[in-house]
Amino acid sequence: MAVLILTLPAVWIHSGTKAFTIIFSIFIVTLLLMIVGKMTADLRRPFHDWQVWIPLLATVGLIAVGWWTRSSGLTPGASPTILDEPLFGTQLKAQGYFALFSLFIANVLWMPVDFSTWQRVASVEGTSQEALDRLRRGTWRVIFESPASWCLGIVLGLIIHAGGFIPAGKDPSEALPSFSTALENGTATGHFAWATGWLYPLFIIACLSIMLSTVDSIISAIAFTADRDLPLISEAKKNRLAPARTWTLIIVVAGLFIYPLLRQVAGANLPTFLYAAYSMQLSLVVIVLLALYNKRIDGRAAFASLLGGFIATGISLYLAIRVADPDAAVLPPVFAVLGAVVGYVLFFRRRALAANTTTTNDAPKT
Repeated sequence: MAVLILTLPAVWIHSGTKAFTIIFSIFIVTLLLMIVGKMTADLRRPFHDWQVWIPLLATVGLIAVGWWTRSSGLTPGASPTILDEPLFGTQLKAQGYFALFSLFIANVLWMPVDFSTWQRVASVEGTSQEALDRLRRGTWRVIFESPASWCLGIVLGLIIHAGGFIPAGKDPSEALPSFSTALENGTATGHFAWATGWLYPLFIIACLSIMLSTVDSIISAIAFTADRDLPLISEAKKNRLAPARTWTLIIVVAGLFIYPLLRQVAGANLPTFLYAAYSMQLSLVVIVLLALYNKRIDGRAAFASLLGGFIATGISLYLAIRVADPDAAVLPPVFAVLGAVVGYVLFFRRRALAANTTTTNDAPKT
């Protein structure tokens, strides 16, 4: 956050007041979401979590830097940015309507089917009121903080773009290295040159932390799945960590060999594979939403829904690799959702579901 706040004046100098105001507003809303999320965890003691002070202090710092930028007499720039383009013209056509819809679907439906969220819920033992209250407060916190984490990435991208940190003619995929170089050279902070010495290492540490956090989440998810779901671990060993650790190590090491092999054979890059794997979880969307709304699920249709989503995502991955259009790389979310819906509808059996419901209702109560 400190890096984003202290590099924000570069947007004013390079692109002018409009881009600065838009990015500043998005940043403020993001910080407010984080504050609300952290306070919602326990409204009776909103400041019990010391982490709430991070977005609070960041908000104060952002307002101070914004006020200083506007009142210091800095000459606003006039370089055009994507924010100056008409919304229903260039911006939508640049990505394609279907591609933008796919990205929207991916982000909206991600939270209900996020494996890590459900694993955290499933790892809580006991059904006491206190445990349920903690789960409820934690869920509300995630509802606010998860969108905020996405918005911080948007703010970073807009600052890099509107701050002039990408040299002319350079590929946008090199935005982060260019921004990092500017931080190292002291050209990113402008009038805040005093911060150069510690902003660059802070930014590098933050990037490494994000990557290691993802790796940590993957390992935790694999270990949880191995312990709870793999039939290779007997019930007698369910409470022992050794089998889960062994299978986690096997799966992680296998992945280190499988990905380079797939990349060499299929010719896809890491982002394409990651986005397809990310989208594949959306195959659960029909099952999860029906379960959340207490709808009785047809077992055969549920399995067909999951399988249909997997197959559709695989097809979209093939298209993303083989089709030259870069928009094809963002199609997996829509394919996954459509495959899941089609699979459930095609194999849904109303009579069997009614019979199961009647049997359940007629069962003796204990």
